[in-house]
Amino acid sequence: MNVYFKNNYTHDVWIAYTAYDPDNCAKYGNWSTHGWWKLCPGEQECVFETNNIYAYFYAEASDGTFWGGDDLAVDVSQNAFDSCIDIGTTQDWTVGMRQIVICGDTTENLNP
Repeated sequence: MNVYFKNNYTHDVWIAYTAYDPDNCAKYGNWSTHGWWKLCPGEQECVFETNNIYAYFYAEASDGTFWGGDDLAVDVSQNAFDSCIDIGTTQDWTVGMRQIVICGDTTENLNP
């Protein structure tokens, strides 16, 4: 299943996500972490694919507006990253991610 994000906000948005990935992260909690994808206003992009019903995301706009939640705390870096949730960290900060329930191809709309 494809997970799309659409930037319905007036500023550029950067997206980080966590997805179930036992093939690559079996020794480190089974969940991979990735960031950052930039979406300009009005842009929509398939950011990742998964066969799991759940995934998580955090997004932040250039003006500081963010979309997150209390569903999962994830260590992220200011630079691009690809890691596993329990691999240990030298990351810059922790963000609260929002859960996505995936039923077929899913689009998350980032609205003000």
